[in-house]
Amino acid sequence: TAVLTAAAYTSLRGNLEDDARRTVSVSTAAREQGITQLFQLRQQRAEAFLVSVRSMCTEPLVGGRVAWLDECVRPMVDSFRRSERAIAALLTYGPRRLRRSGVRVGPETPAPGALVRVIRDADGGVQYAMKATRGELTLSLHFNHEQVARLFAEPSALGAGGELSMVDYDGHVLARIGTGSPTISGDSAAAFLENCRTGAAGFVGADYQGKRAFQSFRPLAAFGSACVAARVDYDQALAPAVQLRRQLFTRGAWFVLVGAILSLVAAQWISAPVRRLALSARKLQTGRFDRPIPLAGPSEVRALGSA
Repeated sequence: TAVLTAAAYTSLRGNLEDDARRTVSVSTAAREQGITQLFQLRQQRAEAFLVSVRSMCTEPLVGGRVAWLDECVRPMVDSFRRSERAIAALLTYGPRRLRRSGVRVGPETPAPGALVRVIRDADGGVQYAMKATRGELTLSLHFNHEQVARLFAEPSALGAGGELSMVDYDGHVLARIGTGSPTISGDSAAAFLENCRTGAAGFVGADYQGKRAFQSFRPLAAFGSACVAARVDYDQALAPAVQLRRQLFTRGAWFVLVGAILSLVAAQWISAPVRRLALSARKLQTGRFDRPIPLAGPSEVRALGSA
């Protein structure tokens, strides 16, 4: 019973650990892919728009210069901004501003090598700035947090005790599935943010709250300053194995108790005829041949009594 209990517990524990590592790794990879694809498609559509607006809204002039048709540029920029659900769009040609659409925003641009720049306002809101360039023609776009938040509104495979979040390198939580603080702080925050920068998948370690957890991190290359992080509490992930061990111990104890009782009953049933036959043998030894010899019990004992 003890060997079978240990084997079942060890096997289930190993399976649960593998499942938890795989779940956090898959969750971060899926969200990272979804976020990256969202902004890559936005970038591709912005670059295609520049080609279209240049070909449709310009007239060639002498010396290779072009004249921009305002009555063409304005509706194209406005329509593109609305179709992309951007809160602001600014089209410039060199130093010249051709069209500003939407709200007025600052001139934030993504870092070199990145597609997106994360902007946090004074109210704690999040915006995303992008820029597409073709020659001297530049389109700057600003988006709100709505579509990114939708990616984190979908159910997660991490369960009720899991947490999936999008975190910037300063420790601010941009989006999250689960509950927690809006910032990453505490004694383990430095290690958490370092894993966020480097990317570590499917390992067990202390999270930013100092609790042991299965964790996974996927840097967002399109941002250059954020990552997707997932965590599942270690004890909660292994709770089924602990429960199984408790059940096996309980049932094993009952099994041993019932087995001991049955063994005692069986031993009594087997040994009682032997003890009676031994008593009869001692009486014969003293010369008392008038006492009957008991012939009961298993066949071997009855054969011995007859002999």
